[in-house]
Amino acid sequence: MKFKKIISSFLSGAMMLNLFYSSEVNAESSSPLLAGKVINTGFSVSDNILENTYNTYGSPIYSYINENDDGSISKIEYAESTNSLNIENYSQMFDLIESRSINCELPIFGGFYSGENFNYLVFGQSNENESNNTEVMRVVKYSKDWKRLASFSAYGANTKIPFGFGSLRMIEVNGLLYIYTCHVMYKSNDGYNHQSNMTFVVNTDTMTEKQSYYGITNISEGYVSHSFNQFIQTNGNSIFRVDHGDAYPRGVSITKCSAAGDITNVTYTIALKFGGNTGDNYTGTTVGGFELSYSNCIIVGTSTEHSSGSDFYNKTQSNIFLSVTDQNLSNTKNIWITDYSEGSGIVIGTPQLVKYDNEKFLIMWQEAANESYDIYTKMLIVDGNGNKLTDIVTSNAPLSDCQPILASDGNIKWYVSDSEVILTLELDPYALEECIKNSIETKFDLIPGDVNNNGKIEISDATDVLTIYGKTAVGLDADDFTEAQKKAADINNDGKIDITDATLILTIYSNSAVGL
Repeated sequence: MKFKKIISSFLSGAMMLNLFYSSEVNAESSSPLLAGKVINTGFSVSDNILENTYNTYGSPIYSYINENDDGSISKIEYAESTNSLNIENYSQMFDLIESRSINCELPIFGGFYSGENFNYLVFGQSNENESNNTEVMRVVKYSKDWKRLASFSAYGANTKIPFGFGSLRMIEVNGLLYIYTCHVMYKSNDGYNHQSNMTFVVNTDTMTEKQSYYGITNISEGYVSHSFNQFIQTNGNSIFRVDHGDAYPRGVSITKCSAAGDITNVTYTIALKFGGNTGDNYTGTTVGGFELSYSNCIIVGTSTEHSSGSDFYNKTQSNIFLSVTDQNLSNTKNIWITDYSEGSGIVIGTPQLVKYDNEKFLIMWQEAANESYDIYTKMLIVDGNGNKLTDIVTSNAPLSDCQPILASDGNIKWYVSDSEVILTLELDPYALEECIKNSIETKFDLIPGDVNNNGKIEISDATDVLTIYGKTAVGLDADDFTEAQKKAADINNDGKIDITDATLILTIYSNSAVGL
């Protein structure tokens, strides 16, 4: 069950996210968010909030944000309803510049990657008859302005369902594109279609396959089954792959191979071993991020207690872990970032990991209290050895399956959508490091007319509207009101805040006061 199900009883089609994202922060420091802007879109608004979180199985990423060479920001999102990629370019301030849509070439979307000179999309389709003549995956190369240039196709590949029950991530090094993903395989002798990881290496000049593996082997060749989430990174010399496995092996594994060598010629280690039974899909663990420091592999995730042997299944409280393994894969230390005890009532979402230099990493995760249903995002900076550089900072800014990026202006950017609005967020990591105390409110749209966001439409809201109107009428900025408040003030949605809006709010208040 998704983490967002905790709050499902609070949701309806008309509800906005501010109804369950608390505007107050409690404990620790508050977050130095620079901006939270509701943006315009030429497409239907998706619902990606909390989609980075999973309990058992990972999934392909549908939401991406990317900085272009000219400094503009692209939002790339897969629309399942139309089986298309919706691509929008924004300024650094998230003003819409242009938009386009690309039809997916196969029925299943796998992933997007922005390479040094080209963009890449991966598509797939099911192979129910387990035919070696069926195209199961297609990698398409585009120019940076999205002109289709070439493609590579994989046929059969021991694949019944590509990208099934896991994810897909890519890296590029030395003219080679590494596609790290998973698949449901052809039926085995035991009568089952098992799931595992698989890797393709494609020459980006010729768009031809250089290497691949998709058969059944073992961890000594990089094979993990079942593998419910896949991550890949490179330091230019070596390729590192991380898997969330439930059987062979049962744990979070890291494999390493030479960037100039065979992808099945690996060294490996198990960074975090799981309790429970081999092959049981439930592992009590999720993996949210993998990055490289100068000398280490940095992994973050959530996990229950695994050191209790046969008592594993009685442990339900998850905590955030940080796993640090040297790049020789010879030594691992696992650090618990949170230490909630059984019965705490705190539910923790899968974290995001953002690298903003080789020795500084931002960890972000969400927490919900079962009793109050308030959801907060927690943030922490660590160094390349796993040492904490800041206190934990608390924010009301939500997360999604959009991996945050470090933009050229030095700020971390990502976006979140909730079926009605899209919020772009911007965070100064260096301000976080200083543990700034003043929290800047960053919310989704408020209920129209509820300018002060107290859940009611009343006289004070009309007063706020008149204040905004009065300031703007004489050329002053109403910068003591957020963009969300200004949008709520424009209750008739005519693009301006004026006396008419105040009158409408008073009418609503008067009607509700007499039971209408």
